[in-house]
Amino acid sequence: MGSVYSFGRFTLDASTRSLVRDGQEVALRPKSFETLLYLIEHRSHVVPKRELLDAIWPEVHVVGSVVRQCLAEIRSVLEDDASRPQHIRTIPKQGYRWIAQVTRSPEPGDGDTPGSGPQAGPSIAVLPFKDMSQGQDLDYFCEGLAEEIINALAQSKSLQVTARTSAFFFKGREMDIREIGRKLNVETVLEGSLRKSGNLLRIGVQLIKVSDGFHLWSEQLECETGDVFDVQDQITRQVIKKLRIKLLGKDHVVRVQRGTEDSEAYVLNLKAQYLMRRETVEGLNQAIHYFEQAVGKDPDYAQAHAGLAECYSSLGFWNAVPPVEAYLKAKNAAVRAVESDPESALAHATLGFVSLISDWDWEVADRATRRAVELNPDSESTRCFRAVYFIATGDLETGLEETTKAKELAPLSNFSNSYLGLCLLRLEMLEEAVDQLKKTLELEPADPRTRLFLGQAYILNSKYAEGISEILQAFEQSDENTLVLAGLGWAYGMAGRRDEALEVLERLKHRFEKEHPRPYLIAKVYSGMDEKDQAFVWLERAFAERDTSLALVKTDESFATLREDPRFDELLRRMNLLNGQSTTPAAEK
Repeated sequence: MGSVYSFGRFTLDASTRSLVRDGQEVALRPKSFETLLYLIEHRSHVVPKRELLDAIWPEVHVVGSVVRQCLAEIRSVLEDDASRPQHIRTIPKQGYRWIAQVTRSPEPGDGDTPGSGPQAGPSIAVLPFKDMSQGQDLDYFCEGLAEEIINALAQSKSLQVTARTSAFFFKGREMDIREIGRKLNVETVLEGSLRKSGNLLRIGVQLIKVSDGFHLWSEQLECETGDVFDVQDQITRQVIKKLRIKLLGKDHVVRVQRGTEDSEAYVLNLKAQYLMRRETVEGLNQAIHYFEQAVGKDPDYAQAHAGLAECYSSLGFWNAVPPVEAYLKAKNAAVRAVESDPESALAHATLGFVSLISDWDWEVADRATRRAVELNPDSESTRCFRAVYFIATGDLETGLEETTKAKELAPLSNFSNSYLGLCLLRLEMLEEAVDQLKKTLELEPADPRTRLFLGQAYILNSKYAEGISEILQAFEQSDENTLVLAGLGWAYGMAGRRDEALEVLERLKHRFEKEHPRPYLIAKVYSGMDEKDQAFVWLERAFAERDTSLALVKTDESFATLREDPRFDELLRRMNLLNGQSTTPAAEK
């Protein structure tokens, strides 16, 4: 079955080979229809004339003029002026590109959206346990306990387990369990609470059937705090035992895997993971402190090494520490994580991401992120890391597939939803990107990254006031981060507000005297102002100085106006990012 594409007054049905305008079918010759459909389906890139000839007339030798004839017919039907195109743009000496906004209707069998109905087979969401202790200082332990249960249950292929990021979305929200279960599209929900009294931990757990709120199982557990492993084992194994009977059948076995035998290292890792998820510079630095202590006690603790890599990557991304220094530390930690546990999906995913950003090593990035997905195809994180590889190398359609899968795995995750919006943005599916990013902000209104992406989508859609407003909010929410400031300067330039763009440039240059220089960000602002020569000057500096932001330049919407310039292709060539090039690391440094 074919897809149905809608754009403006038109609807194209690939299965019936029909084009409808304002409710009336429009006649197109078969080859013209196929050409139109091909351009729509390959709208992520410029389609060369040779590619069209091979696709539409694969076994017939025809002259190039037939393409022009088909395009003339299509443009006539679409009422499209080649000099001021609304649908198909001719790129001199390159080919043709579909530029109109398209909405694709799902094909039968594409699957239901999250929350549309019960999943096939048994399903469960494990909510973060509530800290009911007097000191309220065991929140990290409560989250760690729930996550361990999630990871243990996820080993079963017969049980659908909601991702942590979606389940934890409801932390601190006073909602009926049945409502939470329906939003997460699961049959059952496990919730619990923890109290500490002296040397005892008292844990209450209950398994609830979403359809009617009936308690399938509830129990009060009591453990001594002397050894955290004993505590975790008693709780996790008892919960899994009950779940196994109720959900999986008596013969199913689940193994609890923790990654270390050192109880102190384990507790330190729990604290670090808890702080890392706060996603603040202070939290990341505190997390690094605990991760380093954890690997100090157990040098082969892969999860802690991967956590270090993730923390350093985040600090480098937000320019909180010198990016080159941050990503070098991240790379070393990621390599150590893979060495410690070659079967860790997270370790491979982190290594792939860091290799891409810091080294422009596309071969390692491809291999490592692919291996991560092979090891854990049901992980939101591995899918998103894999998507970043495709975004960087220009395969945006595959990147969209990966981020879509990530969202399906974790429908309430800000992370996967945000990167899905980014893919739509870079595919120039601007209306879809705006819708997706607005929905993402409903999940987490205070996320500056999502708000920055939304602002950029508005700007590219010529909605300058809305775009600048969103980026200004992102700037405030990010504590005036330089990355967001550069986005603001680009937006001012695109909107024709030159004086304000120049003011941002001066602010960036002044801040870089005290902070960590990022030539790429200066180039971004100049590109928005349409000062191509200056933009290339600063891109060359970014290349010479190994600015890590340059890894994503190929599809960065900020440089769309530079892509027709031969200097842009030359930059991509030196980075080994041109189509058809080897994915080996860049030779020029």
